[in-house]
Amino acid sequence: MAWMGCLHLNKNDMKLVNDGITRHVIVTRKYAIKFPRLNYGWYKFIAGILANLSEKSTWEVCHHESLCPVLWGWAGFILIMPRVQVDCSCDEIRASMEIRECDDFHEANYGRLNGKIVCIDYATSKIFN
Repeated sequence: MAWMGCLHLNKNDMKLVNDGITRHVIVTRKYAIKFPRLNYGWYKFIAGILANLSEKSTWEVCHHESLCPVLWGWAGFILIMPRVQVDCSCDEIRASMEIRECDDFHEANYGRLNGKIVCIDYATSKIFN
């Protein structure tokens, strides 16, 4: 077991998700923990930091109901969100949200939190334009 502040993690309850080009995501029973990737070089590492900072600042400014909440973040090196169910179809996502334009729109960026579809990867400037 490892301790990260007050977040108790058990390695049997964690799964590493490697889908992102700039960030790794560890999914636990309750949380999704995002952190920058180092294995694609410094440019992608810094892009991962900026993505975490972008999501944290977007959440702090708007608390929009279609965004997955940011529970905690530190300097772009770590970002913690609640875990969601990732089982939404594109049709469901478009029907439930006001998506005008998104440069990173695909099913893996959305999930269900308490039965409502939310965006879990919103490190983009085009979601609310």
